Amino acid sequence: MYHVFGIFSTPESLVLTEDDFFDYLIATSTLGLPDIIGKTLVEGALIFLGFRLDDWTFRVLFRFIMNLGGASKLRGRPHVGVQINPEEHSLADVERAREYLERYFGSDRGVGLGEPPIMLFWGSPADFLRELTRQLEATKDDHVTTPVARLKGWF
Repeated sequence: MYHVFGIFSTPESLVLTEDDFFDYLIATSTLGLPDIIGKTLVEGALIFLGFRLDDWTFRVLFRFIMNLGGASKLRGRPHVGVQINPEEHSLADVERAREYLERYFGSDRGVGLGEPPIMLFWGSPADFLRELTRQLEATKDDHVTTPVARLKGWF
């Protein structure tokens, strides 16, 4: 397992402050990721838990992944972003904010970039994991080679 922004059991690895974040960005852009991590990121489906999708932290991480060699392999796979409802962030027009995020992440973004769409689950990471567990339990007896394909419409 690779902990992009550190791990609690190793406090010196945590990216907590804005300075830590800039140091992390500089180091990552200079040194890159271990090859096995980059390969793993582009060869599977992505689930973004614990990020606000309009936050710089997520946007930098997402752009970084999209610029990895082989990122075109991400097209055609289901990717999920768990998004807390906009009303929790005191926006004036909650429905328009939701629609904007769904439209932005649910379509191809960037001329010529061909970034994969990200389906949004509205709720907490804990809600998402409970529902994912429930959905996987419901499909475990099916003879489906890719159970993730069966999950597409539930969020």
